[in-house]
Amino acid sequence: MKADYACLKCQQRFSIDVTESESRSLLDPHRTDVCPKCAQPVGTGPVRCENCQTEFTLAFPHWHVHCDVADGDCPTCRSRYVSLCIC
Repeated sequence: MKADYACLKCQQRFSIDVTESESRSLLDPHRTDVCPKCAQPVGTGPVRCENCQTEFTLAFPHWHVHCDVADGDCPTCRSRYVSLCIC
């Protein structure tokens, strides 16, 4: 099925094919599609470390409700980045 997607890096809107499971839950982490404008992989986006201000990319799997849930370690200072679900 087709779904409207907004790139988390440049906000470009485009259509992506999603499975029934992805439409109800999380994006498949093995997706290979990218934004046609900036080439950011679908389901990923830039974040900034609050500790050292390094910008890096994390997965945002809860895409369908514009939720900002993501977590990972800063590649520079190893501080944990956590953004909890807001929906």
